[in-house]
Amino acid sequence: MDKKRFSIRRHITLVLTLLTVLIVLLIGVCVAVVREQSRIRLTSAADSYLSLLTRTLENQLVIQESYITSQVLNSEELHRLGFGEGHTQAYLDSYKLHTGFSSAMAAGNDVTALYLYSEPNSILMSEYATAQVGRPTETQIQKTNLEETLRSMVDAKTLNDERWTSYVVSGQQYWVRAVHYYGAWLISVVNLDRQCSQATDGMLAFAQPDGVLLAGTRPEEGELSHYISLTAETEGLVLEYYVPSTDMDLDNAMNLALAVGITAVLAAICFVIWYLRSNVVHPLDALVDAMRRISAGDLSVRADWNPVNLELQQVKEAFNVMLNEIETLKIEQYEQKLDAERQEMAALKMQIRPHFFLNNLKLIYALAETGQTQQIQRMILLLSKHLRYVMDYKRETTSLRDETNFCQNYMEMTGIGQKFPPICRVTVSLDLQEMQLPAMTLLTLAENSVKHATRPDRPLTVQITAKSLPMEGEKLVNITVRDNGDGFPEEVMKELNSGKQMATGHYGLTNVQRRCALLFGPDFAMTFTNAAAGGAVVEMYIPLPDAAEEAKEEEKHETVDRG
Repeated sequence: MDKKRFSIRRHITLVLTLLTVLIVLLIGVCVAVVREQSRIRLTSAADSYLSLLTRTLENQLVIQESYITSQVLNSEELHRLGFGEGHTQAYLDSYKLHTGFSSAMAAGNDVTALYLYSEPNSILMSEYATAQVGRPTETQIQKTNLEETLRSMVDAKTLNDERWTSYVVSGQQYWVRAVHYYGAWLISVVNLDRQCSQATDGMLAFAQPDGVLLAGTRPEEGELSHYISLTAETEGLVLEYYVPSTDMDLDNAMNLALAVGITAVLAAICFVIWYLRSNVVHPLDALVDAMRRISAGDLSVRADWNPVNLELQQVKEAFNVMLNEIETLKIEQYEQKLDAERQEMAALKMQIRPHFFLNNLKLIYALAETGQTQQIQRMILLLSKHLRYVMDYKRETTSLRDETNFCQNYMEMTGIGQKFPPICRVTVSLDLQEMQLPAMTLLTLAENSVKHATRPDRPLTVQITAKSLPMEGEKLVNITVRDNGDGFPEEVMKELNSGKQMATGHYGLTNVQRRCALLFGPDFAMTFTNAAAGGAVVEMYIPLPDAAEEAKEEEKHETVDRG
């Protein structure tokens, strides 16, 4: 009993695949463990930092609120400033209150400024954070803008005196607490944007409880997964802290040793793979690839590898001799097939021409009956040009430029004597002007629109568009012919798209499909649809090789001809 045989290539592939999978799994597990440990450490450090920042900010906000509230309740100077009094007394009271600002500011490193504003006496005094290490400072322009804004808000009765509130001044976000005794105000201000800028290891942001961002920045939506995000809330203010989740410990000794060990194993596997591929797998792959290309119809392939053993060398020589014999027979068969296709295309072309002749003769007859002599003369000139084009029986293909020109000539000819002459618009890319297609392809589509889409209450419009759609290894040309008629009936459209040899009542359209398929090959596609706004739409998709592929194809045929 014969044993079940497996190819060498399969054995090698299986062993190397299993080995690679095991190593990849090992690397993945190690990296995942190290990354998770690092993430836990980063999360713990970030949580500690955010907790400290939150407690510090909360304490300072409480201290500030306690200070200004205490002054409002207990300060006789502030009570006097709440009402109009003598200028000298108001100044002395303001000065005495202001002298206590420095100690209040010292208790709150994150506080930007303290303000005293006596509305009845029009006195404004302020104390700003000094430029010490780690403390935010304001520019002179920002200080001026802050003072003017706060003064105007007090005067306009728009400053919130019930709780901490956010305000934007000159593009900066401030957290403001204001209390007052009649017309005397004490205001504590924290610059949230400057607070955010002090976060060095991550991104700090302030937001409202409903999620509206006040200050700072958040990671982009697509990058949020790369950050560790933590939140905390204090005094109606939500602190958001984002720390990059990158592994910061991969350079330690353990990870370095692991990386070196895995690298050494992978290097050994790579060497084994290279050796086996060079001496066994590569020749076998080349042979299998050549056989697949032959199955796909490419007989120009030859075995061009250089085997290191005698057996594969003999297989190579026998393989090439066999291909030479097959290609010789294939060329003869191909020439016979081309001759048969030329005859079929000529027969299909003859089926299309009677449509033009009959329609034009009917039109001339109608003009003669109505006595439109000048129109008949014009018609004869257009018709002579048209007949010269369609009566060229030797012409199998024509350029896209000539075809669209004669479509316009045909539309002008059919518009003679009509109340609403048809309109033909053409848009063709410059690189497609000389593209070849079967003669009267677009002419047949235009004639079909005139026949089935013309309406008595408006002019028929036929739009012809041709453009290139670049694709890998080839160029796809899209030619679209659409009109503004009623479109295809559902049954007719279904029959045309079915790919049958002849669609009942639409022989011209079916012939166009067949002739284009003969010229462009099996990859040619033609669809019939109705536009959403109304009208029939015919689209052709023609695959053409790019310049490099055409050069290779010509070189191949030249080689065959010389052989």
